[in-house]
Amino acid sequence: MNCRENKPAKNAGNQKPIEVKSGNTRLKIYQGSSRKGGVDYPLFTLVFYEGGERKRRAFGSLNQAKAEAAKIADRLDQGERNVLKLTNSDQQAYALATRELKPFGVPMLDAVRQYIAAVKALPPGASLLAAAQDYAQRHPSIPKSKPLPEIVDEFLRDKQQDGVSPVYLRALRYHLNPLKERFKTPIINLTTTTLNDWVRSFGHSPRTRKNAAASIRTLFSYARDNGYLPKNVQTEAEGIARPKKTKAGAIGILKPEELEKILHAADTEESMAYFSIAAFAGIRAAELARLEWQDIKLSKGHIEVAADKAKTAARRLVPICPALAAWVEPMRDKRGKVFTSNRASERLIEWARKIIGHWPQNALRHSFVSYRVALTQNVNATALEAGNSPQVIFANYRELVTRETAEQWFAIMPPAQAANVINIRRAS
Repeated sequence: MNCRENKPAKNAGNQKPIEVKSGNTRLKIYQGSSRKGGVDYPLFTLVFYEGGERKRRAFGSLNQAKAEAAKIADRLDQGERNVLKLTNSDQQAYALATRELKPFGVPMLDAVRQYIAAVKALPPGASLLAAAQDYAQRHPSIPKSKPLPEIVDEFLRDKQQDGVSPVYLRALRYHLNPLKERFKTPIINLTTTTLNDWVRSFGHSPRTRKNAAASIRTLFSYARDNGYLPKNVQTEAEGIARPKKTKAGAIGILKPEELEKILHAADTEESMAYFSIAAFAGIRAAELARLEWQDIKLSKGHIEVAADKAKTAARRLVPICPALAAWVEPMRDKRGKVFTSNRASERLIEWARKIIGHWPQNALRHSFVSYRVALTQNVNATALEAGNSPQVIFANYRELVTRETAEQWFAIMPPAQAANVINIRRAS
């Protein structure tokens, strides 16, 4: 019997993989790192083959990776021993079944799952063949049989032509390209059970699986609308399980004195632009990376976030408050992209972290929305400026800060102007 081997995972580093054994089955854990928010975290990737499919599991600790590897190795080794116990007639039946399925492009396991799902959907004692014949008589217009990979390519092409945001298009590709590599069968052959199993193996976090499932549901709705699935019938993707929501943590924001310390320490146009625009306009980091100086319209008093630069693919205008106008005024005549490097955000946040000693997740955007709601007392207006829904704003940001603190936030001026304001107040 050949021992199972795993190929090295990409970017696994030069460290020797850790091996976990069970009988004749050997699994390997590759050591690497994952960069998030400018910080490198340890990453342990377990790679194994099951049911003819290459699978990967990622863990943040070595002990978790070893424990999972031991369970999987035991299961795979037991499966190999069971295969060896097959009689000659069982082996012949397996070979014949595989040959019968080959013209349909359906793997053995998927065929069994389709059969089980169909039988469960029928009343007790009903004939699956009779049900299929009855369906064929009542639905003479059979959906066009088209392989899933072709539908994915068509779907992505149409979405790009429809002008969806680049961020959304990248997310769809990230979720659906691996799906089309796994399933070469016509889309009509995929069942909820098969899709559920694939989604569980796609990502380790509930959020990643939730996003992948949403992309698949959108794909299947597109297939139904274009005649590749039965009309007026719920698609198999609708049955994909929704991962349970994890309890959201508290919103982390900066204090006005912390923002003032950062802005007054900024000694480059890049740092002054980044922290003032993010803090006083609430524009997302990904949107900032696409922003151009001509989008900052000081004479009109707003920043235009075009549809092709916005996360939501919807154009919005963000007011330029007096504090923001003061910080970007010296850069009024600049042209081109505001930030020439896509990694400017990570680099600048790491710099700011050293200035104030900490950095909450998504700190500037959370701070802007929290202080803006407190200042305006208008959830709907803030939602329009931030590109969020009023429901999200209302649920997460209301009454986190006082109006007085919000006024302090939006009154942080460049040092020279701040000194002038103080002198005028003293004189008066």
